[in-house]
Amino acid sequence: MSWLKKHSKIATVLILSLLIATVSVAGTLAYIVDETDSIGNNFIPVSVSCQPTAKDGGIAVLNSGEIDAYIRATVVVNWVMLDHEGNATGTFYADAPAENLDYSISYNSASGWKKGSDGFWYYTLPVNPNGITEVLISEYSRMAPAPEGYALSIEVLCSAVQSMPTQAVETVFGVTVNGTTLVVD
Repeated sequence: MSWLKKHSKIATVLILSLLIATVSVAGTLAYIVDETDSIGNNFIPVSVSCQPTAKDGGIAVLNSGEIDAYIRATVVVNWVMLDHEGNATGTFYADAPAENLDYSISYNSASGWKKGSDGFWYYTLPVNPNGITEVLISEYSRMAPAPEGYALSIEVLCSAVQSMPTQAVETVFGVTVNGTTLVVD
């Protein structure tokens, strides 16, 4: 019994110490939660987009997004069926037109556009929001008659990636950036 009396005082002291520590920590946490100002999320997403546009009698690409962006484009040429009013229907002729036989296109590779080994045309400098690249296609023409009920369709399909951080465009487009210039294979 003497052992129990002796150790019960130690047990009581330990329990009281633990109780005081728990109340102190809980009170401190309550104070921090009650007194700390919240910090709002300052992240503002921006859109990255582009679209073909007419410029100087040719076709260029507009950065229609909200941030500087690198742009690439590809050109798709088809014979497209016309409806009774002469509008394109979205139905394509089975055989695609052949370049330099059925049509010709003059690309403006001296203006900042460079053709990559993957077939895409890359504008080598970032384009500001609402900025327009130099002309990619300076002129085009049909050289042979279209199949009956069809017309020549030239579509410029483009995509944009934010210019910063440069790892974004390097990852998405598979190119490297030297300073601010795209290096295209």
